[in-house]
Amino acid sequence: MDNSNKRALVIYSSKYGTTKQYAEWIAHELGAQAVPAGNVKPESLLEYDTVVYGGGLYAGGIAGVELVARNPCKKLVLFTVGLADPNTTDYSAILNNENEDVPSARGHRLQAARPRA
Repeated sequence: MDNSNKRALVIYSSKYGTTKQYAEWIAHELGAQAVPAGNVKPESLLEYDTVVYGGGLYAGGIAGVELVARNPCKKLVLFTVGLADPNTTDYSAILNNENEDVPSARGHRLQAARPRA
């Protein structure tokens, strides 16, 4: 992992590729790197001013969020990706549960591509 830009790191956990695509777009805009969560050493998170973490949103919570929930970050921004429309879906039960684990994070919800019939 190239650590040339210590200002920001974008980490993602992606099952179908949509979260990875959002992570790459965000990283590009930040001039940062998008890295799969499995390639990140937890102790390296404090080396960055901002860590952006993205994962799929499932009934059980945000995929792989334990990485940032159990390891300190200076500033953490979470984004979730799911099929439900973030403008009309109530995510409060899931996100309230996640916020107990990651209380200092700012969160954003993004919509995944819908499968074609």
